Amino acid sequence: MPKRPIAILFFLLFITACAANPLGLFAQDDDLTVTETQLLERVDAFGLETTLLTGMIENSGDVAYGSLTLFADVLDEDGEVIGEAFGYLTNQCGVALTDVAIAPGASRYFEASVDLFAEGEPDEYEFFIEADEIDDDSLLDIETQGVTQVSDREVVLVEWESET
Repeated sequence: MPKRPIAILFFLLFITACAANPLGLFAQDDDLTVTETQLLERVDAFGLETTLLTGMIENSGDVAYGSLTLFADVLDEDGEVIGEAFGYLTNQCGVALTDVAIAPGASRYFEASVDLFAEGEPDEYEFFIEADEIDDDSLLDIETQGVTQVSDREVVLVEWESET
């Protein structure tokens, strides 16, 4: 087979890959990092016990990210994949946040449903985070006049003081 058609084929494959995932569309591996992971057993809305992986996603980049989806491979102590997880951003009560972005320097809770398909105890996780860079400030947390930030994490008690 001539070399020219093969070179053209590889060039077309390269162009297709670039069009499907232009540079900067998805978060860089080092921009969004997962911390504080914990494996939990909970009863879901249907009364069934389910396994969840929870934790925090931190944005150490210079841009905000939205439309975030988290995937993870669950590994045993030998490094073998024994399960997988699929997750999303949540608030501290576990309610899914579908239209919120992570601002630069901020962090958010996540939950991921875990499916263990092989024998073994989960030892560590390999995370794959997909997110879009955004410029739309409407998806960022709302800045409210008169509210003073006391923490960069979510809080459970807010006290409103009257100026009168």
